[in-house]
Amino acid sequence: MAQTRDPLLRAALADWRRLAPFAGLDPAAHLPEPLGRRQARGVARIVLRMRAEGRSDVVFKRVFRPRVDPGWAAGLQTQRAVRALLPGPARPAPVMLEDADAQAAIFGWVPGKSLNAHLLLKYDQPVQRADALRRAGDWLAQFHAATDAGPVAFHASPVQLRLSRLMARAEADPAAIVDADLFIVLAQGMARFARAAQGAPVQCAALHGDLTANNMVLGVKATTAIDFCTAVTGPVLHEVAKLLADIAARFGVDGVPRADVQAFEEGYGARVRHDPVFDYLLRAQLLFQWAALGPMGRPQTAFTATRIEKVQGVAKKLMRPQAA
Repeated sequence: MAQTRDPLLRAALADWRRLAPFAGLDPAAHLPEPLGRRQARGVARIVLRMRAEGRSDVVFKRVFRPRVDPGWAAGLQTQRAVRALLPGPARPAPVMLEDADAQAAIFGWVPGKSLNAHLLLKYDQPVQRADALRRAGDWLAQFHAATDAGPVAFHASPVQLRLSRLMARAEADPAAIVDADLFIVLAQGMARFARAAQGAPVQCAALHGDLTANNMVLGVKATTAIDFCTAVTGPVLHEVAKLLADIAARFGVDGVPRADVQAFEEGYGARVRHDPVFDYLLRAQLLFQWAALGPMGRPQTAFTATRIEKVQGVAKKLMRPQAA
C-alpha cells in the first residue's frame, strides 16, 4: 500500500492494517479510495472505500476525537438491528468489525450513489428526480414500520430549549452565528409553530440520528441508509423533517420544493405537509442547519456560502405569516 503524507489518512491506514485481519481481510490486498472526511471542533472523521481486485470492496471508517463518543457504538447497534429487520433490498450494510476504543469500523460495501448525487444528476429531469425521492420515502417508511413504537403526544419543549440556547449564544456573541440578528428574529417566531404542534399525535419509531441526502444510498435495485448515529426511539417526523430540510437547503430556491415533498410523500405513504408537528420541525431543522454553518468571519467555501444563502432563503419564506 503506497505511503502518504496526509497525517489523517496515514493514521487511518495504520488502523486499517491492524484491524483488517480480524475481519478476515488481507490489508495489503486493498487500495484506499477516499469517500469523505470531516474536521471540526477537535473531531476528525475519514471514510475510505477499500478496493480489492477479485474481492468484494469494503468501507473503513475511523473517527478521531479526544474521548470515546457512546453515540458511535449506539449507531452501529441500530444498524445491526435494522439490518435484521428489513428485507434484503432495504438492508443497511453489515458491520463486519468494530473497535470501540479506536472508534473504527469495517462495513460491507453498498453499491449505488447517494440520494444527493441522484438529485444533482437529475436536477433537470423531474420524472427521474421524483423516482429517487419516492424510493427514499419508501425506505424510510419501511424503517419506521419495522421499528414502530406507537403514537405519543408531541412535546415541543426540547426543541424550543435548543433554540433558546442558540438565541442566547447569538445574543451574547453576534459573531457566533451568521447573520445573528436575523437568526434571532426567526427563532423567536418559532413559538407560534410550537404552540400549534404541542400535544398533536405523532408516531414513534427508531431514529437514524443523521438522516440527510448524503446518508441514503440508491443502487440499481436496493435503497438503504448509512452512518446510523443513535439507538433511541422518538417521533418519526424528526427524521422526515431533517431529510426534507436538508434537501430544501441543497435545492430550494424560494421555500421547500413542492414537487420534491410530494414525490417523497408518495413513497412514504403518508402526507406530512400541513401536519403541525412536521411544519414546526421542518423550520427548526433549517434553523439548526443555519447555526451549524459556522460563525461570522470564518473562511467559507463556495459550498458553505451557497448553503447559507439557501438555508436563509427557505427559512425566511417559511417564517412569513402566510406560511403558518
